[in-house]
Amino acid sequence: MTALGYHQEQGYRFPRIRGWDVLGDIAHTVATDYRRLVDIFGLEPPEAPFTVYVEPGGGSTYHHYGATTTFFIGTEDPYSAGLTAAVMVDVFAAAAGTGWEGQATNGTALRHALASTLHPELAPLMQGIMHDWWSHGAADYLSTHGADAHGPDPTGCGLLFLIYLHDSLDYSWPTIVRAGGATLAGTYAALTGLHDGHAYPAFMQALAPFIDCAGWLLLPVHGSPWRAGSLLHCPRATPRGA
Repeated sequence: MTALGYHQEQGYRFPRIRGWDVLGDIAHTVATDYRRLVDIFGLEPPEAPFTVYVEPGGGSTYHHYGATTTFFIGTEDPYSAGLTAAVMVDVFAAAAGTGWEGQATNGTALRHALASTLHPELAPLMQGIMHDWWSHGAADYLSTHGADAHGPDPTGCGLLFLIYLHDSLDYSWPTIVRAGGATLAGTYAALTGLHDGHAYPAFMQALAPFIDCAGWLLLPVHGSPWRAGSLLHCPRATPRGA
């Protein structure tokens, strides 16, 4: 059992790890994620340092309502580090104040995108929501901002759109994050200089090479068809519930 305090390295206020992190692996992973998020957002949240309580067993990662900088994770949860990163993304986004609201379409999509970037093991878990968005009609959620628009389909649309900005249009995550706005279409406009009304048609056109003759959207395990580079490398996956 350890009780590691955060330390200052190059000015970083690293998270404090408490509890059953015997080998220090969780402390190292969380500190690495924190450093990368500082680089992406260009700031440290004023609430930092975070406190992470590591509990024995396979409990899921969680935090108490209103205590967004204190997390509890289970030592046997294989996704605990990735889920901790997702919660940290919300805090960073709120501190940035550039429009990435945690309960809106854009903020929810950003949380999923950056968490899976930091922890690729999460990517296969997110395939379902992207496939479901497509199989449910591929509605345009890029201009949606309301807090009622962070369900699976808006999140699947927004997540795949952020992957498109990063992997197809080649914008870095710091550039994307700092071009935040009220909507994902607004972020597209800020990045490209084009009207936000072009976001959805351009996105759909970019997906066209990855649609098979039966109308299925083909995605690789890591979720990005643009990284796969070819339809042949995107095996068909069955959407959840099919």
